[in-house]
Amino acid sequence: MEKTEKIAIFPLGLVLLPNMILPLHIFEERYKEMISDCIKNKTNFGIVYYSGNDFHKSGCIASTVSIIKEYEDGRIEIVTEGKERFKITKIYNEKSYMEADIEYFDDQYELDGEAINLAKVEGLKLLQEIMKIYNENFDFSLVDHLNPKTVSFLIAANGGFTMEEKQFFLETINTKERIEKGVKSLQIIIDRLRVSKGIEKIIQSNGYLPKKHD
Repeated sequence: MEKTEKIAIFPLGLVLLPNMILPLHIFEERYKEMISDCIKNKTNFGIVYYSGNDFHKSGCIASTVSIIKEYEDGRIEIVTEGKERFKITKIYNEKSYMEADIEYFDDQYELDGEAINLAKVEGLKLLQEIMKIYNENFDFSLVDHLNPKTVSFLIAANGGFTMEEKQFFLETINTKERIEKGVKSLQIIIDRLRVSKGIEKIIQSNGYLPKKHD
C-alpha cells in the first residue's frame, strides 16, 4: 500500500525537484499562516507547479532547512530543500491555504545499471561544460559519487529547462528515461549557449568577424 499523508500545498509558478535548494520569500497572508503552522508543528509542505491555467497534481515535498529572516508584519524568508515526490489524491479547502491528501511515489527499479551509469557520466560532463561556458568553477569530484537518480535531478534542475520540461522530469518514474532525456536536452542547451557566446563576442568586437590568417 502506498504511503499517504495530509499536507499543506503551496502552488507556485516553478517546479521543485528532489535535492534542489529553493529560497522563498513568503509575503501573502495565507502562505504566511501556512509557513507559520509548518514551522510550529515541524511539518513539511508540498510545492506544486501552477502555470496560471494548469494546476498540476504531482509535486515535491519542501523541507524548511533554515529561516533567513522574519519580519514584523509576518513576512518570512526561508530556504527549503526538495525531498520526496507525491501525487495529490484529495484537496481540502478548510483553512486559508490549501491542504491535500497525497501519495508518495519513486522511480521504478531498473535492471540496466551499466547504461544508466554511462548516461550519468555523460550528464556530469555536460554540466561541467556548461559551467565552463559561464566561466564558473565547480569541483565535480563532489558529485561524481552520487547515484544516477540523484544526478538525473541535478541535471533536471538546470536553468536551461522550461518549467514544463522540469515537470516532466519530476513525474517520470524511470531513471534511465529521465537522465537520457536530460543529457540530450543539455547538449541542445550547450549548442545554443555556444552560438550565443559567439554572437556576444562579435558584438563586443564592434560587429566585425575575426579575420582568417593564412
